[in-house]
Amino acid sequence: MSKTRAILSPVLFVAACVLVWRVLAGRGEPEEARVPAGEAVLSAEQGAPAEPTALPVFEETLPEVGPSPEEQKAPEAVPLHASRVFGRLVADQGLPQDSRAALLYGGEIEAEASADPAGAFELFLVEPADYDLVAWSREKNLFGSLRPVHVGSPGCQVDAGVVHLAPACSLTGQVRSARGVCLAGATVRCGALATKTGQDGRFVLAGVPAGAVKLAALAPLHLGQEVTLWLDAGAEPAPVTITLEASGSFCGTVVDEDGLPVSGAIVRLVEPVRTRTDVQGRFEFPLACERESPVTVTHPDKGYFSGDLVAGVDATLCLSSQGRLLGLVQDPCGETGPRDVDVELLQVDANGDGSIRNPFAASVRWLRPDSFEVRGLLWDSRYRVSVMNAAGFSVTRVVAIGSRDAGAALQEMFVLEGPVRVEGRVRGPANETLAGADVTISEMRPRTRQLFRCASARADAEGSFSFAGRSRAEQRLLVRANGYGPHVVSLAAAAGPDAFVDVVLPAPAALSGTVALSDSRPARRPRVFLRHDNDIQSLHATVDEAGGFRLEGLAPGGADLFLIPASAGRGTGRPWSALERDSWVWRRVDLPPGGEARVDIAEDLTAGGEIRVELKDGAGDPLPEHGVAVRQAGDLVRYSETTSGGEAVFPDLAPGTYKVLVRDRALGFPEPGNAARELNVSLAAGQVAHVTASLAVGSLVVEVVDEAGRPCGDADVNVRRAGRDEWVLWKAVEPDGLARFPRLVAGEHEVVARAGERSSGASRVTVVPGRENRVRLVLPSRP
Repeated sequence: MSKTRAILSPVLFVAACVLVWRVLAGRGEPEEARVPAGEAVLSAEQGAPAEPTALPVFEETLPEVGPSPEEQKAPEAVPLHASRVFGRLVADQGLPQDSRAALLYGGEIEAEASADPAGAFELFLVEPADYDLVAWSREKNLFGSLRPVHVGSPGCQVDAGVVHLAPACSLTGQVRSARGVCLAGATVRCGALATKTGQDGRFVLAGVPAGAVKLAALAPLHLGQEVTLWLDAGAEPAPVTITLEASGSFCGTVVDEDGLPVSGAIVRLVEPVRTRTDVQGRFEFPLACERESPVTVTHPDKGYFSGDLVAGVDATLCLSSQGRLLGLVQDPCGETGPRDVDVELLQVDANGDGSIRNPFAASVRWLRPDSFEVRGLLWDSRYRVSVMNAAGFSVTRVVAIGSRDAGAALQEMFVLEGPVRVEGRVRGPANETLAGADVTISEMRPRTRQLFRCASARADAEGSFSFAGRSRAEQRLLVRANGYGPHVVSLAAAAGPDAFVDVVLPAPAALSGTVALSDSRPARRPRVFLRHDNDIQSLHATVDEAGGFRLEGLAPGGADLFLIPASAGRGTGRPWSALERDSWVWRRVDLPPGGEARVDIAEDLTAGGEIRVELKDGAGDPLPEHGVAVRQAGDLVRYSETTSGGEAVFPDLAPGTYKVLVRDRALGFPEPGNAARELNVSLAAGQVAHVTASLAVGSLVVEVVDEAGRPCGDADVNVRRAGRDEWVLWKAVEPDGLARFPRLVAGEHEVVARAGERSSGASRVTVVPGRENRVRLVLPSRP
């Protein structure tokens, strides 16, 4: 046996193991039970119809075929047609036992292996490409110089030669911009080693192998730079300075309406990118990420500017004068002052709603204890001005800033008014006093017409309650007490200082009924949801095993009753989707005061069946976040994405024939003829149909570079199935020049990279299942 192992190479030995595995795994298996890889398998739970909807599923127990103890260093699995890269490691003082070699692609390890005691190593790859070979020993801090390795075709043999391990060097240096600014946070990379620069732009890269090395530096919004160095073993290398060109800059001068430079103006790009002009009105953003960018400029005295900047163009931005508001505050308490009064402004539309955000900061300045000035307002605009003092006195008004031709500041008088006091009494239908009643006051927001709870109180022994310091907006009182129906009182915008409310709670109503159930299991029972008119109440009720339900303590009046399937909100990605509302049962009910209404629902929401989809990849692992659609007669019935376990559940489906479609990410939404898998399922009442589908998927990594080989972090990548017209998938390229597309269905795809008007052109790539597939796209240089 030892002689045989000496003759066989590791590749042939593993191939022999694969052959034995296939023979043993296929022994005794019926020929008709074998399911081709990638095909879907359907099975049904016991109790399904006699006609099966799918082939049965057979689980195989594979014999364990592994290496002997002497062969533990051999690869666990070698892909067929794999290329072999081999070589030998040597060191001056003897080779350490932890010596390893690896092949890099784009700075990431693609294959790695340990060297044997003689220094020999073998690396196996499937994808032909240009790689970098690196070797090291952590025990003695030895490294081998980086060398290129070309793998031209699958199954080829590449001799990497002898790699000499020598003591590592420590490389120091600094990264600067073309203007001499130190770049903090820049990434400096040498093979698999990487570090970031400090605040002074300096870096220290330890463990750099001796010999010829490539040192690359990359900083945000700068063009990457790569230099080649020769490092002598044992010698201290000289510091390295790397200069990066900025990818663009926004600069210009800010002037006033007379053409004079404005210093101290705030220049904003996208928040929080901002700067101030110098004494000559100059500004500069050296790190421009786009060719064009919107810009706003504000100055408390000179005005504002809004427009666009073009990278590389020295712009002149002229400020326009701003509107002003002079406010005089009249306080009945006589204690008005800058420290006691708050002034707030909100730009509003013509209807007075605050739907417009003012991007320019308006500054409030007190001129005297009873007057203030607001600058930085826009011409031809409206503002809601709120003034409030510490005692709760306030006033809110909408003011209009005229056109620039008006010139003078707008003058307004603000008379503070005392807060509204809301008080009242709670009684029962027989005029009895209801002590301890719960009273909640809510305020209606004018823009959204939604109620927001402000405060709550309990009625005293005499049934009285009060709320002090309430605003003058439209409000609503909700009063509740045990044994009585709730009641709502709407309060219009108060014209006077106080309001008194006499609340009479009605006798409570009740609602009962039955629901048809063919499956009384708790997990299958539907839910009862009651929504009272004017949103006085929204209640849920549970259905017992006999199908009955009951609700008590209801407010008299009209209400909507909904019967909701137990599956609502499950397996759909969002609760109560529009698709599910079609399966709800709705009834209109009238609740009498002191009486009981009854509703019997004959629709049976538990008579439907359930489809359970289990999605796996070619290796049998679950496929999460994969879209699955259920259609019937061409219409979409349900859509969901698989869970982390690769499952999607579609319960409460009516009996009938359905088509289950598994999404292909590169084909868009799953429709007939546009899906990775299409499976027919016949569903009977109460049946649970299990659908197991297998997809051969792989990941795709797209590297985008320019003609100089530098990463293009500002590009976008689109992917589509080969032969299709529409680009379906899109991703932005990361700063390292890579765009990753996980879980693509195996096959031919087309990819293209774009950056502005530049395009790499469409390229074809074959996604091999079960592995990371790579492709490099080259963008033309900027004109």
